[in-house]
This record gives sequence, structure tokens and C-alpha cells, in this order.
Amino acid sequence: MIDMHVGKLTVTRRTGRGTGVARKLRQRGLVPAVVYGAGGESVALALSPAELHAAIDPEKRENTLIELTIEASAEDGAEAGRASEQQQVLLKDFQVHQLSRAITHVDFIRVRLDKPVRVRVPLVLEGRPEGLILGGVLNQVFRALEVECPPDKIPARFVVDITPLKLNDLLSVGQLALPAGVRVCLPAEQTLASVMLPRRAAETETAATEGAAEGAAEGAAAAAPAAGAAASSAPAKGGGK
Repeated sequence: MIDMHVGKLTVTRRTGRGTGVARKLRQRGLVPAVVYGAGGESVALALSPAELHAAIDPEKRENTLIELTIEASAEDGAEAGRASEQQQVLLKDFQVHQLSRAITHVDFIRVRLDKPVRVRVPLVLEGRPEGLILGGVLNQVFRALEVECPPDKIPARFVVDITPLKLNDLLSVGQLALPAGVRVCLPAEQTLASVMLPRRAAETETAATEGAAEGAAEGAAAAAPAAGAAASSAPAKGGGK
């Protein structure tokens, strides 16, 4: 099931750029930002970090489709009469302060609902594989998958029940039940997870098998001379009286 959550965020244009402008914005409790892409101009913005947090889906996080409303700055007389505009965006990147962890800058990228985007979606494995009972170990190769899909069809996550996996079983891309319009950017045969014996257990099992075979061969070899000796020590029929 695809979560159609769309965040709503209102931001303001800013005409100035640079360290001084950014510092003044932060003093007012705002954060500098920029939106670009989709053939449009790069636009400098200012936003409230609290409103940004409220707009982001806690499950989709940076994959949240956001309806961005850009308004003119009330402090800029030249822009005061400019009408607000709406754009569909994704959160491209953000920077945080090393100590306070507060957001210090945000990058948005414009998207179109009729054009696919590439994003990373978490892969969550649920259940206890049957193969673990026989000493197998679960190895998850990918924690997230790069997918291509329309921006309004981005899944929050892929959840797979791996309970049926037996010893030496694999989970591959081709086994995923994908939502309509979503494509994983990996070959269908790519392994995502497996249940295998640990290397040491596998080596022990191999050594035990080979040791048993060698022991059987040595036993057979030892039995052959003994049988020959017994045959040579037996008196020949029709021997001297």
C-alpha cells in the first residue's frame, strides 16, 4: 500500500544571500533554503524549521512529497505585490549544526508528478526464518533499495516476511511484491538476503564428511593386508604329510 501523504509548507522568498543574511534569518528563528531543478531558476528561500518538521512524514522522511507555497517577503517592497506560487518538491539535502543539531540550511528539488524520480527506500525484514533452527545465519545484503517511481508513489518502506526462508534459501529482487509504478534499480536476480550456515559450521561439516570418508578408506586398506596375511598362513590343500 502506498502512502499518499503530501506535506504542506509555506516559505518566503529572500533576495539577499551570504553569511550575513543567513545569520540575520537565524536570529529571527528562520532557516535559509533554496529550491532548484526541473528546468527552473534557483530561488533563495527562508522557512521555519518547526513548520518544516511538521510537513515531513515521520515514516517517509526525506522522501515526503511536499507542496511548497512560496510567498513574497513582507520586508521587500518590490516583491510585496508578487503572487504566491506552489511547487511540488522533495527534500534534497539539509545541514545541521555540529553541536546543537539544529537545521542550518535546506535544499529542495522540484519534481513533476508525471516524471519518475530516483530515491532510496528502506528494506525491512520481518519474522524468524525457518533455516535459523538448523543453525543458519541471516545475512541482509541491502538495508535500503534505490527505486524509480513517480514522486507521489514513493513507498515508505518495503516490508518482507522472511519466515518461510529455509537453510540455503535466498531472497532476491524478483521476489518482491512491488506497488504499481515502482521499479527497483537492481537486477531481478540480485540477492537481498540469505540464510546460510556460518563459514565455520560449513567447514566443520565438510571436514567431518571428508574425515568419515578417509576413515572408511583407511579401514578398508587395513583390512585388505590382514585378509591377505590370513590367506597366506593357511595350509595349502593337498600339502606334504
